[in-house]
Amino acid sequence: MNTQASKQARQLRLSRQIRQLYAVDQHGSRLLDDAGNQYLDLDRTPEVLVDLGVPPNLSAATLAGSKFKNLGEVRAWTQAMLDDTLDEHCAVIIGKGGNYTAAAILGNAVRRGLTVSWYTWHNFTRRYTERINHGRMLTSGNAEEASSAAEMITNAEDEDDYLSSVYDVLALIEFDINDVRDFAVPEICALIRQRTAFGRATVVTVPAANSDVMAENSQSFGARGSLLRLFEHEAKAFDGR
Repeated sequence: MNTQASKQARQLRLSRQIRQLYAVDQHGSRLLDDAGNQYLDLDRTPEVLVDLGVPPNLSAATLAGSKFKNLGEVRAWTQAMLDDTLDEHCAVIIGKGGNYTAAAILGNAVRRGLTVSWYTWHNFTRRYTERINHGRMLTSGNAEEASSAAEMITNAEDEDDYLSSVYDVLALIEFDINDVRDFAVPEICALIRQRTAFGRATVVTVPAANSDVMAENSQSFGARGSLLRLFEHEAKAFDGR
């Protein structure tokens, strides 16, 4: 995606998110203020987050209400992200409360008018495996299968462009080192690194059940260890265990 196309895609995404923030009546018609102008109802931020895939029980999360340890550090990092003054553009949130905190970070970003997106780690990594399977269908499948595979590959590549250069804040939740194939690791690492040139931040949550892996020797995980080394050397870690 070229720079101009990236800017246009970012604006379209932002416009769609902002449209959902306008105050509306019970029939969905936009309300007007005393001057006759449409206005934003920021209390509708949870609706925007739910539309992006954030579970309803997390969408109304606020940093002030989070039980995550070292919340003051998370709040300072979030404010720097909103002010676009971050030194560390990737944050890893380890332990209980991570998803809640990630949802709160996205909520603050939406209120500031930033483009955001929410993925489970499984859905984020799955398309790399599927891309290999689709590539095989291009050469071994029949004409209909090959056409479908080509379309899916193109769509996946377009989505990678969005992930790397359109969304200001990207949340990848429920990190699991075992839920990714070795061949996909270089592309994933490159995408996360590339985001530092375009986006504000990437937030990765690690559930308590998978948290021990962050302290293990990354060399023992083969190619997947590159992900652990990326988080170790290039991410701000918030450990709530």
